[in-house]
Amino acid sequence: ITGMDTRIGYPNEHLAGDSDDEITSPLYATAVGLVMDGLKRQERKKAEKIEKQAEVAPQVEPEDVEEEPKQKPERRSFLDKLTERVKDFLDNAE
Repeated sequence: ITGMDTRIGYPNEHLAGDSDDEITSPLYATAVGLVMDGLKRQERKKAEKIEKQAEVAPQVEPEDVEEEPKQKPERRSFLDKLTERVKDFLDNAE
């Protein structure tokens, strides 16, 4: 009718090998599929919830610890360095 391929599903494809004959009937294939889908959805929701909690987690403010301010060596630009060297050269040339 639809032109699509079909087959009879057996739940034993996804169950352990030593399952009861009653459970491996095609009658239970849909039920097993629905249970498996439900478990996958539950796992995804748990993962999403954990990710959201990680994003929303309150950030702890660090304690005020007095650290000695690190003094960065003063960085001079190329032009400042060049000017200084030219001045030194002219002062020493006299």
